[in-house]
Amino acid sequence: MAKAYDRMSWVFIIRVLRRFAFGKRFIDIVWRLLSNVWFSVLVNGVPYGFFKSSRGLQQGNSLSPALFIIGAEVLSRGLNLLYFQSNFVGYKVPRHCPTISHLAFADDIIIFANGSASSLKKIMLVLELYQKALGQLMNTSKSGFLLHPSVLMARQGIIERVTKFSRRGFPIRYLELPLYTGKCKGSYFADLSQRMVDKVLSWKIRLLLSGWKIILIKHVLSSIPIYLLAAGVMPKNIFHMTEQVCANFLWGTTKESRRFHWVGWRDLCFPLEEGGIGFRSIDDTYRAFSCKLRWTFRQNLSLWAMFMRAKYCHDTHPYQVALRSPSSVTWLRMLDIREFVELFILWRPYSDFCHFWYDNWTVSGALYLRADVQDHLSFHDFIVCGTWDSRLLSHVILLDLVQVVVSMPIPCISSVHKMVWTTSSSGSFSLSSTLQELRQAKPSSFMLSQVWHPHIPLKISFMMRLLRGRLPLDDILTWYCVHLSSKCFCCLEPSVEMLQHVFISGDVAKQLMVESDSLVLIKILRNDDQCPWTISYEIEQCCEFSQGSIQFKHCYREANKVADVLANVGCALVESEVMQSPITAADGFTYKEAAIRAWLDGGQETSPMMNLSLEHQNLVPNPALRSAIQEWMESSA
Repeated sequence: MAKAYDRMSWVFIIRVLRRFAFGKRFIDIVWRLLSNVWFSVLVNGVPYGFFKSSRGLQQGNSLSPALFIIGAEVLSRGLNLLYFQSNFVGYKVPRHCPTISHLAFADDIIIFANGSASSLKKIMLVLELYQKALGQLMNTSKSGFLLHPSVLMARQGIIERVTKFSRRGFPIRYLELPLYTGKCKGSYFADLSQRMVDKVLSWKIRLLLSGWKIILIKHVLSSIPIYLLAAGVMPKNIFHMTEQVCANFLWGTTKESRRFHWVGWRDLCFPLEEGGIGFRSIDDTYRAFSCKLRWTFRQNLSLWAMFMRAKYCHDTHPYQVALRSPSSVTWLRMLDIREFVELFILWRPYSDFCHFWYDNWTVSGALYLRADVQDHLSFHDFIVCGTWDSRLLSHVILLDLVQVVVSMPIPCISSVHKMVWTTSSSGSFSLSSTLQELRQAKPSSFMLSQVWHPHIPLKISFMMRLLRGRLPLDDILTWYCVHLSSKCFCCLEPSVEMLQHVFISGDVAKQLMVESDSLVLIKILRNDDQCPWTISYEIEQCCEFSQGSIQFKHCYREANKVADVLANVGCALVESEVMQSPITAADGFTYKEAAIRAWLDGGQETSPMMNLSLEHQNLVPNPALRSAIQEWMESSA
């Protein structure tokens, strides 16, 4: 449709709302919103005139899409009514499949027709009535018709004469998806990689730090192919091309200069705690959306699911359907993931929609996996007088399965069937939980999870490469056949430039100094003071990491005066038991606003500070606390 929003008739919309039984008050509100639109025209950059509109929907108004769809429903129902006419010959669909007259998304419409002159005239009559009623106008330059290659030229001439459209050839694009016949080719999706390249070229790569690139890849580049992954079927080379664009952007590779990729893309597609960056593999995402397609198909609630089930399954259980030719690429996509999806589908309650042998209704898996299928037996055969028939069950399944079946509630025929996705806590299909089951997980590591800590700037990215041994040092470059005269000139005694020398044993590494505003922590790390039992494990890890090559220093910072004051006060504690074992306050003792509590182990153990230290830091405005603190110290001693 040409200018679909701008041509919409207000009067017809109101009539449609009345036929749909909308309330009078609601219709009045809609009319006031539609009719109260005024325009001015810019002439040489100056607004001229102020006139009222007579039709059309406002662009950007949140109500406009809903009103347009309600108006387009008239065309949809008009096309469907043609199939109730005895002299109308519609598009022939496979046996047992529901009738499909058209597919529409807003003003993009595909109409399925027989090709006979009489049927085409009736379809064109419906379109003309729709145009006159709603004020729409078909865009003939963007419209066309598709035919099978075996259709005769005479038939093509009849269609052109009746419709006034020209013939189009495959492939065509509908809702950004290529519609084609035959084998899927990578050239059909060439615009996908081009869009990603254009997006990358619009950014200043050399001005972006690695952390910013990671954010752009996660939230911009990775979102471009999501729709095609969910709805279309793409060849594997498109996956590689898409990942290559993201990898080149991350490492800074351009047409003018090539950069070395220190870490492979697949190694980056892991969570942080597993050594990756958090990227999602395109292949895993594609398989997760395939699972979603299979889940939607098994629910059998949409027109698409009912059509696919009638075409490929009919009276056969979906798991029993074998591969046959010809089959659509979408059906083949769902067959590839069938075994995986069926493992995670649980049927509750157990109604006629659930198959006794092929559906998982016992939590322990489908019965066909552990028993010979008896197709002539179903739920009602194993239920006698409202209880399970254990004798018959023992003849067809193993004894351990009999106990599982007998423990299940009796199926209720009147129950509404429900599918449960077992990997999701809500029971509904979840893409994130499915990705966790599909991907190959690695062992988690606390050290790796802290490489990209929220408090560490993203621009500091060499730590990941350091732990992987992927820095451009001489000993690493020799792995890639790059031999240099290796010598580290940063030390008094030059040595081979290796990871251990540069970051641990070298003179520069030994000069590394860690500053902290906590004097207590510094003394513990220097072994000048005893370590609290509550943080002993963390202190041991810090000491092992330093290996004696790191110096710890206390730093007083004016910007963090509060933390420094509290650290100094905590260092003045006189109770040695605080550093050895927890002390619990006496029952009935309460701290007041001026007292500072030193909590250990989640706030269950407490110990007050010296009253003199509190006074020295001007933290005790209430003198009445002195006696209370002294009494508590004497009772705990």
